[in-house]
Amino acid sequence: MTDNNTFITESTVQNPPPVQKTYSIPRQIWRAVNMPLIYLGMQVVLTFVITVGYGVWVGISEGLGGEGAEIDGEALAENIANFGVSNAMLITLISGLLSGLIFMLIWNKERRFLPPKTRAFSLQNAVVVMLLGFALNILVNSFLEFSGLYERFTSYDTVVDMIVSGSFVLRLITIGIVAPIVEELCFRGLLFNRLNNGKMPVVGAMIISSLIFGIVHLNLLQSSYAFVLGMFMVIVYYLYQTIWAAIIIHVAINSFTVCLAGLEEINSAVMLVMIAMSVVFVAVFAAVTVKQLKGVKNNGSFNS
Repeated sequence: MTDNNTFITESTVQNPPPVQKTYSIPRQIWRAVNMPLIYLGMQVVLTFVITVGYGVWVGISEGLGGEGAEIDGEALAENIANFGVSNAMLITLISGLLSGLIFMLIWNKERRFLPPKTRAFSLQNAVVVMLLGFALNILVNSFLEFSGLYERFTSYDTVVDMIVSGSFVLRLITIGIVAPIVEELCFRGLLFNRLNNGKMPVVGAMIISSLIFGIVHLNLLQSSYAFVLGMFMVIVYYLYQTIWAAIIIHVAINSFTVCLAGLEEINSAVMLVMIAMSVVFVAVFAAVTVKQLKGVKNNGSFNS
């Protein structure tokens, strides 16, 4: 450890990362957008395949009901639609696992091109990031509640229904754990680094990767706050130089949402205290982060 508390290992000094291949601008754009397209495409394709497969199976079963058996097309279509809705969380989980496998394979290949780490990610850092996720969750949900935006965007009801409906364990695993891991590999691990390594300025790469992260949520209200949260996630990733930092804050935000969805209304006084504590925590974290990022700009290293 150096005098300014910068963590540097022997391998960091002696083994610089290999030089990544240079791509044309159109190829860079494609490399940036293909990961989110895989993420969305996997969900769409898997939903289509499973629901159509179910429809074929039901149709064949009804057709084999005996001579003269007729298939009610309208009832079959309604049956398929109900099947898709009732199993949406399970389909999302399967899609996430398949997408995550793809992203993990690509991430393991591309992360060797990243600059060497200059700091360690400690348990204390992990706790701070987790608390930041809780605080951001409280602030975002409080803003949406007090501003009345929930009522104005009726399309958001579908998102809420998915969060509060069905098995709690399945929702916690899918929304609270699997989705954050997959999305961080996709949007911070791959998308942000591809933009940044493509010589785009760090701030520009942060904004564009967070913007795309918001867009893929396909809901105006959710996309808006997903962009803001995405900025925090990518800053945390850049600050701590590990994908685990981004995963932890994302897991904290999502899992806290799932857990709160099963609770009754929180006492207003308790809620105000939680909001006040969250504001203070986020403000302190922001101040410390700005100081550390200035340190990077001035001397090229992080201060613990």
